[in-house]
Amino acid sequence: MARSVRLSKLSIRSIHDQTNYATSEALIESIHALRVTHNVPIERYLRDLTEGKVDSISITKDDPYHYFYARVLAGSVAVTYKEAQRIIEFALPLADVEKVLLA
Repeated sequence: MARSVRLSKLSIRSIHDQTNYATSEALIESIHALRVTHNVPIERYLRDLTEGKVDSISITKDDPYHYFYARVLAGSVAVTYKEAQRIIEFALPLADVEKVLLA
């Protein structure tokens, strides 16, 4: 007897990975630069996350393309930010998130 099989399209893209290290202060400055440059209300998103109003936040803008995703994981906020040609991922300790909110 023939079995029905459901298939999904799968695309795999290779990206050149580059790992760097940054202090929390440098990450906080980057978050503020992102807020100013792309008019993203990151402080509001981080406040909603840390207050437990939401589990995660995902925002996409098409023109120009930007993707912002954040969630709380094991005492830190994990952030993924994508632009047309690069992906930035980092984790900021919850204690340092207050610095972003107060600045």
